[in-house]
Amino acid sequence: MERKSSGDKETKIPYQNSSSDNSQKVEEVKIKNQYSFKSTDRLGGGSFGQIYKGINLKTKEEVAIKIESKNIETPQLLHESKILKILKENEGFPKVYLITPLDDVLIMVMELLGDNLQKLIKSQKEKKFSLKTTLMLGIQILKRIQTLHENNFIHRDIKPENFTIGLKKMNNTIYMIDYGLTRKYCDSHKNHIPYKEGKNLTGTALYASIYTHKGIEQSRRDDLESLGYMMVYFCKGELPWMDVKAKNKAGKYKKIMEKKIEMRPEILCNGLISEFMAYFKYVRELQFTEEPNYNYLLGLLNNAMKKNNIRNDFKFDWCSSSNDSKKNNEKYISTESLFNKLKLGGLNFNEGNENKDKKDNKDNTEFNNLNAKENNEQKESININNKNINDYSINNNNTEDKLKNNINNENNKENK
Repeated sequence: MERKSSGDKETKIPYQNSSSDNSQKVEEVKIKNQYSFKSTDRLGGGSFGQIYKGINLKTKEEVAIKIESKNIETPQLLHESKILKILKENEGFPKVYLITPLDDVLIMVMELLGDNLQKLIKSQKEKKFSLKTTLMLGIQILKRIQTLHENNFIHRDIKPENFTIGLKKMNNTIYMIDYGLTRKYCDSHKNHIPYKEGKNLTGTALYASIYTHKGIEQSRRDDLESLGYMMVYFCKGELPWMDVKAKNKAGKYKKIMEKKIEMRPEILCNGLISEFMAYFKYVRELQFTEEPNYNYLLGLLNNAMKKNNIRNDFKFDWCSSSNDSKKNNEKYISTESLFNKLKLGGLNFNEGNENKDKKDNKDNTEFNNLNAKENNEQKESININNKNINDYSINNNNTEDKLKNNINNENNKENK
């Protein structure tokens, strides 16, 4: 591992925000002579440390480099790397290329991604997405959540900031990121975690489920309810509890919870397509250990696209200025008439699901072929096979020797 600077003095790896500290001027940091980054290429940071844009010295491919102090109170990178290693064969989860200790920090090199959905929605003139973009996003995000759940994990912080677009050929793929709060809800034998009460709120209050606000242990249903709030936010550009004021955080959380309980699905989804109301009615009635019917929920979103003559052509609001993609005032089917059909069982909610996620990185010609194929497969159901994944025990070590041992053991297993 080699570090270069403008002077002769040894430089310190920047894991804290050094933007205001001119005494540390790291020009370049090399990691195992495979990757390098400059401190001027900082992308952002958080409680874990900092993220920089780096480069693969051999392929010249741009990468993201996360840096975390080994003495941090709640380490996340090793935990995150293990989860992403399990999910590496699935679409929409960033690839991890390397995780290694360097001096007093832990470094993770991973796939560089584009803007998150919160930044993209704020870039829109009306600060909201069209129904078309909302539904296309909802379908992809729901599939990411399903994949995560099928690998025995729950995310526990579903929000727009934790979903990004890919870059270049993957710019139509939505990625799930930030696994600091992710945990297993069951073991490899599908033994579910026990029901508990009195838990502190974990996640982001704006999108947290009602059960989470009430202090109930999270399970699969809570990730899905959070997605519902995201879709309402995408369509409306706001949520009814976004401007809640209180003297302290606890008071604010309580008021947000009360507002969510007050907002029955038909009130929360007023003015929106009734599939969103049906979505909330379903996820809010799920039991703690109950396996969600992902096909039903995907069917709701696919049927909404079909009923409103929307094609899943990957033309999101931020990548096209066409009138087709930018409309925010679509002519929706009557909420009352569609809800009556729902009650009467007049819609088939297995309609429109694919056997596999379609590759979002196809060119326009392939898009057209893909859409034609999707139209012919409207009645297929999604079947994603469960994978037998070995349990990983997360060992938060604060010493470099133990950290190296953990990483070396993981690499040896992978080589075998």
